[in-house]
Amino acid sequence: MTLPLRLLPLLLLLLLRPSLAVLPTDQIQFSSPSSPDLPLFYASTAGFGVAPSASISSDLSVSLTPPSEYGLCEDLDSAADPSFVQPGAPFLMLVPRGNCTFQQKTLRAQQYGASAVAILNAEASLYDRNGSFPLPQADYECGNGEAWVPEQDLAPPYWSAQNDAALEPCSSASSCASDRCVLTGEEEGGSMKACCAWDLHQYLYASADLANPSIPAVFVTMAQGDEILALVESESGGLTATMLERPRPKYNASSVIIWAVGVFVSVLASYISSADLKEHVD
Repeated sequence: MTLPLRLLPLLLLLLLRPSLAVLPTDQIQFSSPSSPDLPLFYASTAGFGVAPSASISSDLSVSLTPPSEYGLCEDLDSAADPSFVQPGAPFLMLVPRGNCTFQQKTLRAQQYGASAVAILNAEASLYDRNGSFPLPQADYECGNGEAWVPEQDLAPPYWSAQNDAALEPCSSASSCASDRCVLTGEEEGGSMKACCAWDLHQYLYASADLANPSIPAVFVTMAQGDEILALVESESGGLTATMLERPRPKYNASSVIIWAVGVFVSVLASYISSADLKEHVD
């Protein structure tokens, strides 16, 4: 019975709430003349472009992508859509994820005159980038919520909002933090399995074969993207955005805690492993 008691401190560490793998180190603050205190959104940063700052990404107008080039994945050598009208300069362009690299989307937005880019995670991209259905573990986790959905209740495309009601038995699971589910492609008895989708911040990796953009880019989750698009629709005029790096503390308390935990575990492990030796010495 002594061994479990000695390991109790280590077992208690397993009860700590897990942290996000990618921390949102940037932020976007929206405002409008009618609603000066709109929500603040935390966003993850990019490994390309420049860092957002007050001098280059403050008081930006907000724009969606051109309807003819929704995902901004056209060849960078192709001409921009002449029908696109800038909402005012400078402006932030909201770009959905999917079908090409984050850096290409940013470069294309820059060609349209954007001063900054916010890439919105999109459920459609989970299907598009894999050519069929989302990938297990990478895109969803059935342990967080699952359900079998009658295929007769589903309408193409599978990521359409028309399917939200059919997927509700899965998305309403208390353990499904994203509150949204995707279809896995697994079929049985006329039904298809749906599982809880991941909706986490993601670091925007650079592409070595592309030029480095001269504007900042950030990434927001699907839930945040839904809120931002709702803001754009409701605030029909005068909506502005300011994209900045989040304030960082002078001293990183979490690093000190991690160091202290590491030292404690090392000392405890040394003590436990030397128990037999101490008995022989005594």
